Amino acid sequence: MRKLIASLCGLVVAAGLVAGCGSSESSSSSTTSTSSSTIPTQQVNSTIAATVPASFKSKGNLVVGTEAQYAPNEFVENGQIVGMDPDLMKAIGEILGLKIQLQEAQFTGIIPGIQSGK
Repeated sequence: MRKLIASLCGLVVAAGLVAGCGSSESSSSSTTSTSSSTIPTQQVNSTIAATVPASFKSKGNLVVGTEAQYAPNEFVENGQIVGMDPDLMKAIGEILGLKIQLQEAQFTGIIPGIQSGK
């Protein structure tokens, strides 16, 4: 289980680094609108996506727990979890080829939830 958590953390860091290494030139990527910003849609990075464990690939999604009470990082607006952290997680999911499912949770329950396989 620790290897899985370490692998996922490595994937998130790697995807963040790849997403941050883009050009400032405009591209033909589409965008997704949120409450007050426009987020570029990321393309699947096949090299990074190949490192996703089969159990996650088969599900097609990754559940991300967040305590959505810390605007502008993450907060609830119109019943949706929004903010810069959810935007970043969605971009990472796009790079990994996975849909991100944001799940609100108390901070103290997030690590035990991961450890229990939730």
